[in-house]
Amino acid sequence: MAHQRDAVKNVFRTGGRSAGRDVQAFPVVELAVRRGSRFQVIGGGGPLMIPILDELRQETRCHGVFRGQRFELTGGGVGRPFDGLVDTDLTTAIPLPFPPAVLAPVLIMGYPTFSTYHPGAFDLFKLSDGYTYDRQFRFENGGTMRSTHRVEYLGDYLRGDFEVLEAEADLPDLIACEPTIESFFPGGPGVIDSRFEMVWRTGQGRHFHAEVSSTYRLTHNATIPYTQFRYITFDGKYTSQHVQQREQLNVFRDIRRLSFPRGPVC
Repeated sequence: MAHQRDAVKNVFRTGGRSAGRDVQAFPVVELAVRRGSRFQVIGGGGPLMIPILDELRQETRCHGVFRGQRFELTGGGVGRPFDGLVDTDLTTAIPLPFPPAVLAPVLIMGYPTFSTYHPGAFDLFKLSDGYTYDRQFRFENGGTMRSTHRVEYLGDYLRGDFEVLEAEADLPDLIACEPTIESFFPGGPGVIDSRFEMVWRTGQGRHFHAEVSSTYRLTHNATIPYTQFRYITFDGKYTSQHVQQREQLNVFRDIRRLSFPRGPVC
């Protein structure tokens, strides 16, 4: 155990590559990772072993109330947590009473585990034995939506329960999602706050906007030492009873590194 502790002391590795940062930025826990094997959290109450596979499946339930009408989607998919890719396929027996593309930032953006981290950025989600978070939407026409999310690690897969607590919004015909950048902010021990702007394209050839804020709660007491940026592109197909979505997710320390060509839209 002493040898193992010496091996991880003062080093934080992401995806098998050193992030080049001393863990003094993390005063509560010491961190290490071996890609495709398991993450280790040492300190803060004893060792905690969390397996993270190169390929990880997820089971998803998205449900709740939208303008007084209940809905439920179930299904799942497979992602590659170290490559920033995740797919999902959800169905419902009862047609959705709203444009399903509005759920894009509720669904697979709900799994930060599947983001890939570039040099200088710290990945605290894969170090957490599950996590929860709340998300609030403010649409440009005054509408609002609130959702709550719980993600559990269950051996070789994740289980996500995403609930829309309330939604009072008059939405246009949302047909596509533009790429977005989510800013991660230190929120204190075990907490990450975030903000992003969601932009959809409508069937009328216009854009529809929402401001979105989230608070993530982890199961350890580490925190990111500075602001980070998650770049997300969507590729999806939506009907009133079937949602298929693929995301590509990359996290950077420096926003100037976000020099990607335009990504796919949903």
